[in-house]
Amino acid sequence: MLRNPVVYWGVASFAFACELALAVGLGVVAWRLAHPSGVTIGIVAAVLVPTAFIGLWAVFMSPKAPRRLPAWPRATIAGVACVAVGSGLVAVGLHVPGIALIVSGPLLSAGQVAMGSGHPD
Repeated sequence: MLRNPVVYWGVASFAFACELALAVGLGVVAWRLAHPSGVTIGIVAAVLVPTAFIGLWAVFMSPKAPRRLPAWPRATIAGVACVAVGSGLVAVGLHVPGIALIVSGPLLSAGQVAMGSGHPD
């Protein structure tokens, strides 16, 4: 667990930026995959998929989540999510953001473990 509050908040800020990138990346991938079926379906997918992700993340992964998972499962889920969404971005032709998200996966996992159960006292 991180003891220095400055380091803790730096890691927490990076984790939050990755979480935002995951939500946006999911929306882009959903749009690109669903758009050929029609604009309306693309818009619905681009809104519903990230909304579902944010809802699940808020319940199980966020620091103040009512049913927060332990550190190691959180770290595993965060890393796998980054790699999966990053791979999806690469698959739809967005190579740079996809690779950036793939690379950030292990860093986000390490941050989840380092932050432990919450803010240092």
